[in-house]
Amino acid sequence: MTQQKGKRWPAISRNTAGARQVFDLTMNLVHIFCAMGVPEMELITPRRETRLMPNFERLAPERTTQYQQLKNRRRLDGRPKNIL
Repeated sequence: MTQQKGKRWPAISRNTAGARQVFDLTMNLVHIFCAMGVPEMELITPRRETRLMPNFERLAPERTTQYQQLKNRRRLDGRPKNIL
């Protein structure tokens, strides 16, 4: 995982508005399940293109950072994330 403060960030971030981190994965094994217990889902609205990207593209980079620091300070268990 590379975060905004990481040295590799400029090379891999692709200037995606609102991005905080990038995962570079190598998969060695994929396990297949029958999926009988997985609910069916349907994409209703592509929020990335209609809400996320336009919102962050109109913000200045420092405002994006302020927003992310405000909204992403803690994990679900209440501990600090330390990602920004």
